Amino acid sequence: VRQFEGLLLDRLVGILTREFFLLSQTPAGAMCLLDSLSSLPLEQQQCLVHAYSDMSSSKQVVDHLTGHNSSLVFQSSLPLLDTSLLRSLVLLLSPGLASLAGHQTLFQMVEHAEHTDQQVLFLLAAQLDTEHLLLSPDQSALVVQLVTTGNVKVCGLVLHNMSGRLATIIFTHHGRDLVMAFIWSATDLQVELIMEELCQEQEDEVPIIVQLAVDGSKEDGLLEAIVGKARREVLARMLDIFKVFRERIIASNCGRRWIGCLSQKVNSGCGTQSRGERGVTD
Repeated sequence: VRQFEGLLLDRLVGILTREFFLLSQTPAGAMCLLDSLSSLPLEQQQCLVHAYSDMSSSKQVVDHLTGHNSSLVFQSSLPLLDTSLLRSLVLLLSPGLASLAGHQTLFQMVEHAEHTDQQVLFLLAAQLDTEHLLLSPDQSALVVQLVTTGNVKVCGLVLHNMSGRLATIIFTHHGRDLVMAFIWSATDLQVELIMEELCQEQEDEVPIIVQLAVDGSKEDGLLEAIVGKARREVLARMLDIFKVFRERIIASNCGRRWIGCLSQKVNSGCGTQSRGERGVTD
């Protein structure tokens, strides 16, 4: 690759492009492609990765993205993929998306799409939604990454799936991580809808926010997210709810911590403490 130039280099790049996927499967072939992608002029690099337009099946994409050698080639090719190529790959990949759960290549694709083509983020989320996998523990890391981008359409899909189910979702480890990421990343209106469900009365159960305060842990980032994103009026409402369940809240170390954090945020900037200042034990 480094010895040829002009027409000879063009011919060589043409051969590499035709044999791109076969070469990417072997250590020597992958090394050749990686070296080419780092040393060729940009125009020839783009010719090489145009080979991705020849992919025609979900299995072919999945095998390439997960292969020991080929995945390295794809990761190096990713910055060179234009919007059209990236979207076509994602659409081909969609039926096999579940088989890529937890794979580093998929995470890198999301990271790349966040900065280049956010429609790809929605395509991935929509496929997970179609297969009812947005709340699946196996896809938790991917969904959290998608939500963390702050893409409004992605967060809208996730909100639709979480609404009415928070009481079961939020008390699992992966569900808690998802809700926490959602609160930090979604729009104010989307977050407001989550806060409303946290405060709602439940039949034969205390409000979710009370359960969270009582059963939380010292390292729980959910409290930080709620305090950081909820409106002061919402936090004041939560404190009023805590008053109704005062004995249960105060009996818990975590409950007292929630009281303190929420009270501090509600009362910050309100001037001198007064009888009307929010709290649970006043």
